Amino acid sequence: MLKLKNTLSFLLRICISVILLCILFKINKIDLSALMRDIKSADKLLLGIGFLLFASVYFLGFLRWQ
Repeated sequence: MLKLKNTLSFLLRICISVILLCILFKINKIDLSALMRDIKSADKLLLGIGFLLFASVYFLGFLRWQ
């Protein structure tokens, strides 16, 4: 039962995040094609380093609350 509760909680958080992102993009009228063009032209090394830093901080926060 606890495993099911944890899984449902995780899925609910993901769904809420996706819905909030959709609302954010819709209300602010963000041009997705321009965003993708900017991401493609960005420095891949810096994007990778930023992602690794974000993921490591998120992972450390996860470990801290266990």
